Amino acid sequence: MSYELAAKAINQFDLDWDIEDLANTLRKLGNGWVDHSNRNDVCPVYLNSKLQQKLWIDFKSPAKRDCSNSKLYALEKVDASGESLMRPMLYEGDKFDTVLDASAEDAVITKVVAS
Repeated sequence: MSYELAAKAINQFDLDWDIEDLANTLRKLGNGWVDHSNRNDVCPVYLNSKLQQKLWIDFKSPAKRDCSNSKLYALEKVDASGESLMRPMLYEGDKFDTVLDASAEDAVITKVVAS
C-alpha cells in the first residue's frame, strides 16, 4: 500500500522525492495512515483517525516548498473527523525519526488521558 500512496503523492504534487524513499517513509509510519490530501493542498497529507493525527510531508527541497521556511514534516493533533484542533504542532522539522517519536508519545498521552 505504501508504494501506491507514494506514487499517488509524487504524481499529484510533482514531489521531488524518489518513489522508493517516500514509500519506505510511509511504510515506517505503520498501519492506520490513509491519504487525506485534497486538491487545495500543496503537499501530501496523511491521516490516522485512530491516533487523531495528521502528517504533512513537503518537498525535500526547501526552494520548492510553498513557504521556504516550512519544514519537511509537520505532525498535528486532529479531531475524530480529521480537522485541526488549532494547537501547536506535535512536531515540525526535518527528521523523520522525531515524527515517529512525537506520534508515539502523543498516542501514549492520549491513552492515559482517556483512561
